[in-house]
Amino acid sequence: MAQKMKEESNPDLKIVLEEDTVLSAIAKDGEYKADGVTIKKWEKSEGGDFYLIEMARLNLKFIGVLNKKFERDGYGYHEFGNGEKYCGYFKENQRYYNGIYFWPSEVKNGRLFSEIYYGYWRDNHKDSFGIYIWLDEPNNEDDKNFDNTNLEAYAGQFVDGTFSFGTYLQKTGDDYYLYYGNFTPEGLKNDENGFFYSSKLDRLFHGKIDNDVFVEGFVFVFDSESGNIDSIGYSYFDKDMNVTNFLSESELDEGDKETESKLCSRFRDVILGIDYFGELYQKIKDFSFLIEGNMGDINIFNDEEKFSQITKMASGYSRNNIDKDIAGKVFVE
Repeated sequence: MAQKMKEESNPDLKIVLEEDTVLSAIAKDGEYKADGVTIKKWEKSEGGDFYLIEMARLNLKFIGVLNKKFERDGYGYHEFGNGEKYCGYFKENQRYYNGIYFWPSEVKNGRLFSEIYYGYWRDNHKDSFGIYIWLDEPNNEDDKNFDNTNLEAYAGQFVDGTFSFGTYLQKTGDDYYLYYGNFTPEGLKNDENGFFYSSKLDRLFHGKIDNDVFVEGFVFVFDSESGNIDSIGYSYFDKDMNVTNFLSESELDEGDKETESKLCSRFRDVILGIDYFGELYQKIKDFSFLIEGNMGDINIFNDEEKFSQITKMASGYSRNNIDKDIAGKVFVE
């Protein structure tokens, strides 16, 4: 994987408040307001004591839900002083369950570079399933479109904030690559039976990859118009990924050829059947109001439409089907 994940800001998120003072102000005036903090009862909460808070102090901004201990507990929006933003769920002051994390974009040579993660969290770490996207697009709004965008993404499993098993997608201009398999925690492709597809060559590799280096495996070349297999071979590679030995189709076992042909043809059909790259790009555009920080104020959580939009966005990773499609449609009898 060409890209590396950034670390998230993890400051102490505990809010220190005088409970009696806050509750007395809410009982008397309907809200507590002092030192850049506004707190009031949450109208939408059903049972239990939950509050809404809007805080802007110490170079931080937070809008969200507090439990009766005044801990972040529920959906919220947190903007850090360094420009990083998180919108999603909290549990006892930790990022937990569904959430989106944005790092501030950087401009280099007229291009805008952005990074976003949306997925599951556990104790402030990316965990379980999620999607991490690197975006490289023109800085000029008039030129921003899918054709002019370079995109890389990892969609798959995370373990305690590190890569595990999933799909890596890379789009550069009109060419793209897709890998499906295991990763090292550092993000290197590492699998005894990994899949690697190149769209420009319409070529699929299925075999052993060791720390981003092809070792050995089947190589299929397809006819782009018909989708039929043009050629099959089996290649061995050295550490620089030069072919050291090649078995032609006539040298391969007939049973292996038939099994691999069915498997790899299904794999190609699945990944070409849906525009996964376009879906990921559109998802970023759907996040625009969060990226720009247009969250409004404390009342957004009492706005049925906006609150629903936030929760839907935060859980959007669960509706990305690329791993499910590959697992469910490729590996069948």
